[in-house]
Amino acid sequence: MFKVLDCKTDEEIIILDPYWDEDTIVPLRKMGQEDELVCPGCKQPVHVRAGKKKRWHFAHKDLSNCPLQHESPNVLQAKSLLYAWLKKKLGNKVTVEKHFPLTTLPRPIDCFVEISNEIRIGYWIVERGIRDRSSLQHMFTQLGISIVWVPLIDMLKMDEEDQQAVHLTPTERDFTFSSDYNQLYSRFDSALTYLDVHEKTILTLRGLDCIHLPQKYSFDFKLKNDLDQMLFFPQTGEFVHPGEHELLETLRKEAQERERLRKIEEEKRREEERLLQKEIEKHRLKNLTKATNHTTQKNYISKPPPIPKRPKEETKKTESYNHLNKAYPCRICGTMTANWTSLNLGNNTCICSIECLTKSQADGK
Repeated sequence: MFKVLDCKTDEEIIILDPYWDEDTIVPLRKMGQEDELVCPGCKQPVHVRAGKKKRWHFAHKDLSNCPLQHESPNVLQAKSLLYAWLKKKLGNKVTVEKHFPLTTLPRPIDCFVEISNEIRIGYWIVERGIRDRSSLQHMFTQLGISIVWVPLIDMLKMDEEDQQAVHLTPTERDFTFSSDYNQLYSRFDSALTYLDVHEKTILTLRGLDCIHLPQKYSFDFKLKNDLDQMLFFPQTGEFVHPGEHELLETLRKEAQERERLRKIEEEKRREEERLLQKEIEKHRLKNLTKATNHTTQKNYISKPPPIPKRPKEETKKTESYNHLNKAYPCRICGTMTANWTSLNLGNNTCICSIECLTKSQADGK
């Protein structure tokens, strides 16, 4: 274990911190000898192991029932590597062996990062299969902690015939994760990251796809880099390989530029449609006005207002007396006159004066 409590001050002491060296370790060793250092989990006394062969750590004086007393050297090494890497990135926001006493977690979280109240990330080192994975994940969810599973490289089993395929255990299959960086290499959004404590490297398989149920998976890309070169993704705690962030930013900018151009083209198309619709409406109104004017003009020329007809009786009466104004020949003297004294419509003759009328009576005509 790498973290203990000072009994007097309740202060956490992490032996992995750069502060501890050959000089400062002396008083710490003395505190252990005087039982002033205890395990944060079981509260049993511990002493300092600060030799020259193994990484400095704390060990229980009594073989008590503590989950940290039987940690393997690989887990201890992985924990120290992760802590040193995170410490360089985030400083005091990082701790190791984070205890949550009111839970049933089988052991403290190996490395813990609290960036804000909303972003709390835990790193859980895995060196073998975990049986009760769902309940473990459920506890992390209740604590509001995003977990980064860190399988050790010893778990990785490559296919003997296909170098682009691996055989994954149920634990590994459950620990595959989605990532924005997967799209740089594959259409399959699934990845798995391993820590090699001996080479101090991170290996990531991106674009995992099951090709033979249940355990055979192909991968589209394999990346391997020194842990010190890896970047930290602050939203998820994901390991980011050198160059991936720049590639993703370039991809996003290209996508944004395509979207910007698409919106410009879409707006241009809409504007053209609006102008076309405006022209169609203008043309329609022009034709409608022209048709209305033509109809009005045609009605005005070919259909003048009808002349009121005279009443039938008046027309008949006027036509009956039209002969009164006509000139007829006088049947006595032959004079054509309209100022006649009597009229015979039978032969259209008249008697023009009193003299001719007297003469016609005398003659018996």
